[in-house]
Amino acid sequence: MKKTVRYGILSTSSIVPRFVRGLNLTGSGTVIAIASRSSEKAAAMAQLLEIPEYYDDYEKVIQHPGIDAVYIPLINSMHYPYAKKALLAGKHVIVEKPFVLHEREAQELASLAAEKHLFITEAVKTPFLPVYARIRKLIEDKTYGNIRFMEFRQSYTDGPYTQGWNRKKEYGGGVLIANEAYFFHMAEFLGGKVLSAQGCASYSDPDE
Repeated sequence: MKKTVRYGILSTSSIVPRFVRGLNLTGSGTVIAIASRSSEKAAAMAQLLEIPEYYDDYEKVIQHPGIDAVYIPLINSMHYPYAKKALLAGKHVIVEKPFVLHEREAQELASLAAEKHLFITEAVKTPFLPVYARIRKLIEDKTYGNIRFMEFRQSYTDGPYTQGWNRKKEYGGGVLIANEAYFFHMAEFLGGKVLSAQGCASYSDPDE
């Protein structure tokens, strides 16, 4: 009999409804509880998505005995500490991109998950899409020769990546760390380990 994985969600960020819709389509999981620092926001999102329990404390979801896995779409700097808390509580973990901010944090979480026989991953779907498996096969077969260069571009003049905590390095802000996770995944998936990367950002005054 197929097991239904029971999820808890930390945060009421804008991506949460997408995650819940996708989860519902799989038929293999259900959301038991959601938490926010604001009880009102947690209640509103729980009502919208038909989640039975809501809390104003992340720890109540992490320690919830009826939850198997925790989804973490918090601000970037909070991914590592809450993923670690969830693993220590015996929960499987899905972390929104970017996984963490530092390599040592990723290594620690991977080691901890392996030690506790738990699953942990970053919530990036593109490497799992069938079209990319086909593209990689074409590359491996050298159907069109060898890859010599990859270039990815993306820019924003407005939206969440130019506002609020996304402008603050200490919170893990900046588009290179956030949305460009897709590019790094594709580069590694198609071409192997990324040896070095760099980028730059400039912000204009939104009132100008």
